[in-house]
Amino acid sequence: MGGEIGVSKVVDGSSAYNRPRRPNADTINYLRGLPLDVDAAKNEISLFLESGQQADDFPQSLAAAISAVDEVRLEIASLAGDELGSQCIETLAHICSPFSETASRVLLSACSGYHLHLATHRYGSHVVQSILQLAVSSMADDDIALHSEAPPFGSYVENLPSLQALIEEMVEELSPSAPQLAIHVCGSHVLRTLLCVLGGVDLLASGPQGDKKIDSGAVLRGRTKSKKKKKKPGADDSSGASSHAGTMRIVYRKNSRISMASFATQLEDLTRSLLGKPTDSPGELQQLACHPSAGPLLIVLLR
Repeated sequence: MGGEIGVSKVVDGSSAYNRPRRPNADTINYLRGLPLDVDAAKNEISLFLESGQQADDFPQSLAAAISAVDEVRLEIASLAGDELGSQCIETLAHICSPFSETASRVLLSACSGYHLHLATHRYGSHVVQSILQLAVSSMADDDIALHSEAPPFGSYVENLPSLQALIEEMVEELSPSAPQLAIHVCGSHVLRTLLCVLGGVDLLASGPQGDKKIDSGAVLRGRTKSKKKKKKPGADDSSGASSHAGTMRIVYRKNSRISMASFATQLEDLTRSLLGKPTDSPGELQQLACHPSAGPLLIVLLR
């Protein structure tokens, strides 16, 4: 796929990892034709929750999103590697995941086995981050996808691993390549999101309107814009500092679906894989600290 960035470096010249098929154009057209808007959908779902979840008022946007996730579940990894397909999957995740652990499990399970490939992909890395970040926080007391008026998922969901098990599988898949992912322009962001999930924290960037949660994915990234000449920041210009890993606030996640203590072992294993053994040359860790991608990752890990 054309969106891969430096994949050979991550796997040390080997292509021995799972690569999804190219996405089906008809599936992309189907998803793009869905009348889904994240903000409008969340407003509709909020009204449904406030009304006591009356059956006659089940959110149509959520019903459409659940049906779409169920229908394209076997193609999610392929769609994640497409510019338009990835935006559609992120939209579905933003609508479904905060309100349904079942939908989160379906989305995350669809990426299992492809995490290394997607982590090094310019579009797929955004999808993985969004799915992972949205899966662990709940905005509803109950799984709305299991509501009597919600479109049913197939019987396959009964055999899906738990959310915790799926995240543990992701750690197991990425840990052997952690040092290479740390210096990868896309992979380092996936690792940062994974570390925050395992640590039970969120990153907040300070801005003029207060703290804002760092949203790893971007639902509507659009096409690449032409480069503009950068202005040199003045002495009092702090606009570029607000999103730096060293200036972000780290807060414990609210409404988490999984206890932070559950991932203590996985966090330790991933950290060990990332930093290497104590017998390794100290210069290697210094190089990571000075690297433009690995440096911010280490800052988040240490904090």
